[in-house]
Amino acid sequence: MSGGRGDGVGRAPYKHNHITNEHSVFVPATLAGEQVVATPVAISGQGIRAVLHEIITPSPERREPDCAAFPACGGCSFQHWRDESVTAWKQDLVTGFLARAGVPCPEITPPHVAPGTHAAAPPSI
Repeated sequence: MSGGRGDGVGRAPYKHNHITNEHSVFVPATLAGEQVVATPVAISGQGIRAVLHEIITPSPERREPDCAAFPACGGCSFQHWRDESVTAWKQDLVTGFLARAGVPCPEITPPHVAPGTHAAAPPSI
């Protein structure tokens, strides 16, 4: 699963005060199905935030980011994800929101992704 910030989201047991519960784990710049090495750094009501160290098994949906500043600058959360996959994920989000609200959803035509639209900020000089 992928989170709204471009994070891969998994589930893992976490023990606190002798009680073990399953929590969501958010790992930036990862994709669904990837096997990674990550270290937990914070826990909140939403889940555990982790830092990525290594991608052991990459997703077939992964691509090389266009920008050398990815993911450090935080401007383009999905540069590591193929355009078609991002588009399908966003489309599923919209249809899911409409369905939960009880709004009938006609067939949606996939949006067009214009080339060169990944960089949110102009290069610095």
